[in-house]
Amino acid sequence: MFYHLGKFATRHRWLIVGLWMVAVAVALPFAPQASNVLQSGGFISPDAESQRAINVLTEKLHLDQTIVQVIFTSQKYTADSPQFIQQSQQTLSGLQGWSQVSQIVSFTDNPRQISTDRHAAYANVL
Repeated sequence: MFYHLGKFATRHRWLIVGLWMVAVAVALPFAPQASNVLQSGGFISPDAESQRAINVLTEKLHLDQTIVQVIFTSQKYTADSPQFIQQSQQTLSGLQGWSQVSQIVSFTDNPRQISTDRHAAYANVL
């Protein structure tokens, strides 16, 4: 299918360029009206049920919507080895003083944040 599409596009490349130019020329008069129809905000719809739930969690529980996950991996050490834990705690200690960081949930606090092979783990920075 893509082979035939590519073959068609190669044979009729100037026709395709011309059609795009016509499409742009037809759309130009409507361009100033686009700002009335389009809105900023990305893919988030304020009417979506998931967005309303996030708004309630933020308002009632003061849940921070920004969560950064720091992932630690090692081929040599497992997540419960002292070297792995020491290196991860040393890395996370640099974030403790930041005003933007309210809490750090490490894999030492929550063992479910350790991979099944135990060579990777993550910490949530809130």
